[in-house]
Amino acid sequence: MSILSFYVPIPEEIDIVKDDTLAQTTQQPKSTMADDSNGQTGTRQYSQEVRDLHNTMVKELSEEIAPCPSLMDKWHDLLYLFSNKTPLSTVTIDKIKNVGDLVKELMTAGYICFEDYEPFARKLEQVHQQMAKRVRQYALKISEQIKTDKESIR
Repeated sequence: MSILSFYVPIPEEIDIVKDDTLAQTTQQPKSTMADDSNGQTGTRQYSQEVRDLHNTMVKELSEEIAPCPSLMDKWHDLLYLFSNKTPLSTVTIDKIKNVGDLVKELMTAGYICFEDYEPFARKLEQVHQQMAKRVRQYALKISEQIKTDKESIR
């Protein structure tokens, strides 16, 4: 006689929170970072130029707001602004190790996208005004590139 055991995976759209209750999150497209091989979010395709601008922005943010000893207070303050389902769960926040992870989670949650970084910039502004300004500058460049890409398709 053998004992059968099986593994039941928990769907990605469900977070297990510390009090062992389940918190249902909004199910959004999982492929939203600029390093996707096809550059798509949902059915929308983005050019390499858009993805390169996005990645450069994230790199610059990582250089200014990093989870390093001298910036830990700002880093934790920034993460706190996105916790408690605004829009990220505590479980998700605990997994974030750098700015790239944060941006990826915000895009996955549908909180920001290539066309709209403003919700991120508004919260970032509370912690680091210069970096919020930089996000807005890149958002404008990305928006212009998306517009150029649309015109070249016509």
